[in-house]
Amino acid sequence: MLWGEGMRVLVFGEALWDVFPDGKKLGGAPVNFAAHLSRLGAGASILTAVGGDPLGRECVREVGALGIDTAFVSVADGKRTGVCAVTLANGEPSYELVADAAYDYITAKEGLFGQQFDALYFGTLARRSAVSEDTLRGVLANCRFQEVFCDLNLRQNFYTEETIRACLRSATILKLNRSECETLVNLRIAKPFASYQRLCEALCGAFSVKIIVITLDSEGAVCYCRDRRELYRSRAVEPVEFVSAVGAGDGFSACFLYHYMNGVPLQDCVDRANALGAYIVGFPEAIPQYSGAIRNRAGN
Repeated sequence: MLWGEGMRVLVFGEALWDVFPDGKKLGGAPVNFAAHLSRLGAGASILTAVGGDPLGRECVREVGALGIDTAFVSVADGKRTGVCAVTLANGEPSYELVADAAYDYITAKEGLFGQQFDALYFGTLARRSAVSEDTLRGVLANCRFQEVFCDLNLRQNFYTEETIRACLRSATILKLNRSECETLVNLRIAKPFASYQRLCEALCGAFSVKIIVITLDSEGAVCYCRDRRELYRSRAVEPVEFVSAVGAGDGFSACFLYHYMNGVPLQDCVDRANALGAYIVGFPEAIPQYSGAIRNRAGN
């Protein structure tokens, strides 16, 4: 089915400020994902919570300025807007997240339940709290979606085996990175695997997932289709000077979902997504401006 510019995605999860040594930047994987989705031409609505503090008000303003619908953003009374200390070692980020943040208290605003969206996006971080977890379960039960996209985005110790299993039970499309594949094995959610195709086959057989994409850093990415039992490997892209990996996976996810929902062949989906991810690592920020060349390569 072709969705075109009418594509509408509900993005659930954390909105926060990434605090770098030289200052703060708007962040959170769901925000990065929604921003890239908006740039590609889809409608993204974010379901999150901020504090009633200056950081929260600034967050909502900046999220809206990125073209993201903020109608479902709530204010968590008495809670602080989320922050995350980010340090970079050779461009690879390490995150130090604050517990009991506003996004641990995401609630569904009146009028959300019963709505229909083309896709739902979520990860694991906001599921660390009972309030936000209950809200996500309510969304899954009371809204309608063509696809459910889960990017695990495992952070620190803010996940459990059951959290991951709950994600896999709900997702129709799953995005992992190399280290997360190993975590699934360590938690005995998956068995040791001889190839990524074998891993994907096992996960699709055990859960409801029908598409799995795995990012492999400088080696690109692979995509597995359950129905075709086929693994697609991204084609090589022109190398860029590596600056930072922050946001690259989020851009990849947005680009893949956008094109998949628009009926683009899977090989092209993973190629375009990989091109955008490779572009983003050439910048210090997670949501850089798109050049004409990357719009042609990763866009329509």
